[in-house]
Amino acid sequence: FFFSLSLITFPSHPPNFQENQPAAMCRPDSPRSTATPYLHRPDQGHENASLPLKTEPPLSFVSSALLTFCGLAFNLSLAHTIPMIFNSSSSKIFEYASFNYDDPSDGRRRRVYFDNTWMTFATDYALALEMALIIAYICRTSRRSPVRDGTVGLLAGYGVSVLVGGLAHQFVRSTEDMNSVAFRVAWIICVGPVVIQAGFIGAIGSAIHSTFPSDDTHFRVPLVPGWAWILYAGILTAHVAAGGFSMYRPAADIFLAGCTQ
Repeated sequence: FFFSLSLITFPSHPPNFQENQPAAMCRPDSPRSTATPYLHRPDQGHENASLPLKTEPPLSFVSSALLTFCGLAFNLSLAHTIPMIFNSSSSKIFEYASFNYDDPSDGRRRRVYFDNTWMTFATDYALALEMALIIAYICRTSRRSPVRDGTVGLLAGYGVSVLVGGLAHQFVRSTEDMNSVAFRVAWIICVGPVVIQAGFIGAIGSAIHSTFPSDDTHFRVPLVPGWAWILYAGILTAHVAAGGFSMYRPAADIFLAGCTQ
């Protein structure tokens, strides 16, 4: 947190350390330029010092869709295996509630737990401030690019998640409050960005791969198109809204949603 506060003291434009040094990657000045990137090869002669990189073509529609659904199947299976493991013990941390929070009528065992202590929501608000400071620093010191915009979106999603989570932890006081429509909407907004960030992380990876493609002829990483990450995040968000990750301990929802990243 204090590191993030210190960012506001940094200069608006970081120093250019490549000013008097041979650049390893010659990038065009204009962010809209479509010039082919070049890779500096110190082991080559001067006439072959910079060789154009081969841009990796994106996967086909069928391959992208297949990869997306395979990733969904794997990550959802992983997330839903965790409750099976923990519920087989005496802890019972991950018990499905589907946004219907109630304790057994016989009162033998309490299963609904929601922390509303000040330390919890204060931590959430501090994290939201930290995300805002980092976003401001990135926007102030970096020019627009798919990688920068994706990173800002990633941090903004986390900021919204912890901010709404902090509000819920501060003002939700009873089981009746947890069974309200307002809490369900708030908790979907809190947990939803966690699964949406999985799409942002993938999109950032694709943007990096597209901007700096590899010239390795032995191993090629497939370039997943942007629509596949949108589809991936959209299906996971629908799963959250339907109560697929909803537990009697709402804090456990975040852990399951994080498995999708």
